Amino acid sequence: MSPNDKELEHFESDPVIRSGEGAGDAFAKIVARRLSRRDLLKTGLAAAAGAVVLKPSLQATAMTETQGLNFTPLTPQTGDQVQVPEGYSHQVLLKWGDPIRGGAPEFDAHHQTSEAQDIQFGYNCDFVGFLPLPVGSKNSRHGLLCVNHEYINPELMFSNYDRNTPSAEQVDIMMSAVGFSVTAGDLLLIRHF
Repeated sequence: MSPNDKELEHFESDPVIRSGEGAGDAFAKIVARRLSRRDLLKTGLAAAAGAVVLKPSLQATAMTETQGLNFTPLTPQTGDQVQVPEGYSHQVLLKWGDPIRGGAPEFDAHHQTSEAQDIQFGYNCDFVGFLPLPVGSKNSRHGLLCVNHEYINPELMFSNYDRNTPSAEQVDIMMSAVGFSVTAGDLLLIRHF
């Protein structure tokens, strides 16, 4: 076990498969492992029949995809840095522990409480949506930022976490760290409710 394996510990029955290049197996290789030649022929015939029926909508999809964002793709990296294509930028708007209500204490991961987490921004952001205001406008600077906090990584949240015997306080903090946050305001001045 390498020193980094502890960070990548996975608690589900599926094995964690990491690629040295960061790209994983090609789709064709995965399909080859999963399907016999006969199954592949059956699937191919069904897909071909479906493509005939869906051809007009597939053409429309292809047309809109070429009209989307244009940028040079990034090469996979293993560093812990946000990377964006040339000509683009990023800005952190909210992060775990940021205050979302008045009176929230300064975030301290080593001394977190469920009461503090209740009034701080949640953990993980597996969905982020932006709804421009006023409704119906295309305003990209003012609106509602909606964030789903789907899950937590307790092995990263707590330095002394034992998945077989989590403390009641750890469980309460984890429960407070999941949910849904909605913030309103300008992107440079976020107000929370």
